[in-house]
Amino acid sequence: MRRSILIYGGTGYTGRLIAARGRNLRSAPIVAGRSAERVQSLAARLGLPGRVAGLDQPDVLDQALDGVGVLINAASPFAQSAPALIEACLRNRIHYLDITGELPVFRHAFGYDAAARKRGTALRYLRAPQGLRNLAKLADVEELLGFSQPS
Repeated sequence: MRRSILIYGGTGYTGRLIAARGRNLRSAPIVAGRSAERVQSLAARLGLPGRVAGLDQPDVLDQALDGVGVLINAASPFAQSAPALIEACLRNRIHYLDITGELPVFRHAFGYDAAARKRGTALRYLRAPQGLRNLAKLADVEELLGFSQPS
């Protein structure tokens, strides 16, 4: 079972907050993004793994998703990042979680709903700023990965 969480856009402001919070999860998140220097620097500082993949490199993006169960998209502008990341998640049967509050992105993503359901994956949105507060409860993400809640 895939149990890793990949935070794409993990080097941006919100992505860094999510990555720092995620260090306490059962499975440490993977910091990912387009800039090798920024990804490697943050990953080293937080003691997390890092992966580099451009949105225009589907094969490299698929490799970056190896072993991943949930991708959190924190890469703005979301209108540019969401389509490539959703398609990668669908190809790899990975759950997709987005923190955007951009209505055009929601509308575009709705077009992927049937494909996601067919593949048994979830496309979820936590609109900002409420999304960041909700994401602080990363238990929902762990639930997608099949971890049970502690007793």
